[in-house]
Amino acid sequence: MKAVVYEKYGPPDVLELQEVKKPTPRDNEVLIKVYATTVTAADLRSRSFTVPLAFWLPARITLGLRKPKKATLGAELSGENVPERAKYLIFLKDLIEAGRLKPVIDRGYPLEQIVEAHRYVDKGHKKGNVVITVEHNNKT
Repeated sequence: MKAVVYEKYGPPDVLELQEVKKPTPRDNEVLIKVYATTVTAADLRSRSFTVPLAFWLPARITLGLRKPKKATLGAELSGENVPERAKYLIFLKDLIEAGRLKPVIDRGYPLEQIVEAHRYVDKGHKKGNVVITVEHNNKT
């Protein structure tokens, strides 16, 4: 499977699209096939390690002293096999379809352009979400 990984802190150029081993979920986990995700402020801070000085030491301990503990970014996604919280996603979908909730999407990028998406968000001009789409061939 494809994943965007980073092995050191820095600018968007530290991100690399790589083939990685498909994870095996534990008994209390599910595997989700991702179709879309976003680039968040948390992703930028984690990638570049730009945190307020008062949080520098706790962030280093949490994220990794010399390099990232977790090589992948992101916590938001849209995909299949969503666990018990599916009812909340269905509720949001219903609100969107009824016109009562409008997601604000500034720009969209394919996964292969993740570096450009991070550069755009780094500029600080985004209004809404920057969405990353993931295409799947039928090989899973």
